[in-house]
Amino acid sequence: MNEYEHYFKVIIIGSGASGLSCLRKLVTLGMSPTDILVLEGRDRCGGRIKTEKEWGSEGGEERQGEGGRKDGTVITECGAGWVHGIGVPSSPNPILTFLPPSSCVPAFDNNVWMDPEISLLKGKAKVYAGGEEVGMETVKKGLKQYHVLMYVLTCLVKAGYDLGSGMDMTRLPVKDALEIINRQGEGLGDEIKLMSRSALGLEGRGVVRVLLHCIESWMGAPLSSLQMLEFGYTYSSDFRAYMKSRKECEGEYGDYKGAHGKVKGGMIGVIDGLADLGGEDLRGRVELGKKVNRINYEGKLTKVETEDGGTYTASVCVCTAPLGVMKARSIDFSPPLPEWKAEAINRVGVGSYKKVTMEFGGIGWDREPEVFLCARITLPGKVKAERERVEASGMLWVGDRLLVYNSWAREGLPILEAVLTGEAGEACEGREDKEILEAVLMVMRGTMGRERVGEVLRYKITRWEEDEFSMGAYSYFGLGSTGRDVASLSRRVGSPAGARVLFAGEHTNEEYQGSVHGAIISGEETAEEAWEIITGTDEGGDEGGVDDMNINEGDIDDCGDCEDEDEL
Repeated sequence: MNEYEHYFKVIIIGSGASGLSCLRKLVTLGMSPTDILVLEGRDRCGGRIKTEKEWGSEGGEERQGEGGRKDGTVITECGAGWVHGIGVPSSPNPILTFLPPSSCVPAFDNNVWMDPEISLLKGKAKVYAGGEEVGMETVKKGLKQYHVLMYVLTCLVKAGYDLGSGMDMTRLPVKDALEIINRQGEGLGDEIKLMSRSALGLEGRGVVRVLLHCIESWMGAPLSSLQMLEFGYTYSSDFRAYMKSRKECEGEYGDYKGAHGKVKGGMIGVIDGLADLGGEDLRGRVELGKKVNRINYEGKLTKVETEDGGTYTASVCVCTAPLGVMKARSIDFSPPLPEWKAEAINRVGVGSYKKVTMEFGGIGWDREPEVFLCARITLPGKVKAERERVEASGMLWVGDRLLVYNSWAREGLPILEAVLTGEAGEACEGREDKEILEAVLMVMRGTMGRERVGEVLRYKITRWEEDEFSMGAYSYFGLGSTGRDVASLSRRVGSPAGARVLFAGEHTNEEYQGSVHGAIISGEETAEEAWEIITGTDEGGDEGGVDDMNINEGDIDDCGDCEDEDEL
């Protein structure tokens, strides 16, 4: 037995935001760092936070012009890239706790994905279709149509609850509900009447479609996979009250109140901050390149086995493996996870979110907006035919809507970042980078205009869905799932003999699901649970803490011998 196979009080699987948050919290509660081991399959810490610096072509500094970075540094966020709401003094976003003051640079005044109106009216977001910017009058028409659709959606959810069919609202996709609303749109009353196709126009229809795509980008999933229940919380008795309630729902989408922004120097700063505790770098407790393939929690202790043949034992194991990894059954649990947890893993969804970051030789696009909402002009009912035409030509189809972020607005860099979410992201799995780039450029040039989108010098494409340590971007409420499922994902398992496996990660946090701050909070909460088990203060009923247990070499060697199973 080598030094890494000795007993630890706590073993944490994963060194992303939740894993490091758990480690940090345990140390602040009083546990010695040497009593904790973190096993990380990658060759780095950070999980789905990955910041790359100095990516770009030679001569890029000269092309930046006025407002560009003085040092010419290019920062590429390959993973999580946003602080979703800085919060208010009474409830700040916990991310800011681990960053230097003024590190977050605001980009949007609010959640542009779920409530885009403010950014559109202020010019921080612009819609492009048919090679030109869509005029504000048409944008406002599209916004009105979008709000009516979403209002009626909340009414349908409320009606379902009143009829005792609340669970049905978790199973009916938003896409199907919107199709029902469109078919019955003439009978909604004067105030909330949908505009006819002719009154809305092709550009107005494109505006509505790209606004709905903003929701898909926030969730990381297509409307066909999103449940109606997600949109019932803004219900009001009339349309005007609904519009007012939307403004009051800031910070109710899994984010915090206030501006959404980027981190100076990149999100890796959050990982650095989590690891720094009083000048000590807690990453010293992380063993890299240790892919966990088995967790045995049958006995008095939990045995963790790695792909390279390592064996580790602990009283408490904290598993922060992403939900995509759990869905893929990449880790073998012995005994198998109880049915209630396995079913929750199956029901909760994992989104797709690919970033296509492109560096250009010059700026042809509008420099001020933070994001371009691109909508291809397609005749009603002809999207399927257009897709077939594109695919018949041998090209990849990535949809008729696209969000493109403008790095010049904040950083003075000739870089655009297109995001492929939901069905578009899934369609790109296994495809060559060049194919994906060509498909994205086809949409951008067809909507923004070829003169605005020049030649790409370099590009980078993320593939979290194809990464064995993530198997997806972030979680969302899949069809048929409920808050009870998320609670089941966070609920621990164990044996009567004493072994405990706890779970953390963004997918275990119902309120802030899918976010970095949700991962941090879940790590801290799970650390407190682990601490209570170790110290014997756990309300679950351990008799005495780990410090009171008689742990010996025989326990370590035989920790998988217990035959009993209990769901704790």
